[in-house]
Amino acid sequence: YMENGMNIDPIAVDMEEFRSNPAFSNMHIRVRSQIVADGFETPLDWQSAGYDMPPLEWHRKLKEARESEEQGNDGDDSNSPPLPIVLDCRNNYET
Repeated sequence: YMENGMNIDPIAVDMEEFRSNPAFSNMHIRVRSQIVADGFETPLDWQSAGYDMPPLEWHRKLKEARESEEQGNDGDDSNSPPLPIVLDCRNNYET
């Protein structure tokens, strides 16, 4: 089953199996004012953050940026888009 270009397992895990083999050793859910402690004065406005880019488009855009940088374009030219800054915010479970 594919959803947003990702393989999603359609078989749900029943509660008995989940209790006997939990995905996380400890899980705590906390409400935070910011997802990442970025040091900004005001939190990011997620309503104007753009759209969820499909994985294939994401990889294409990163490849284009890398090729542009390899050709000597460092993003300072007014005719070229700025190079992306990618922050890997995965935790130990996701890496």
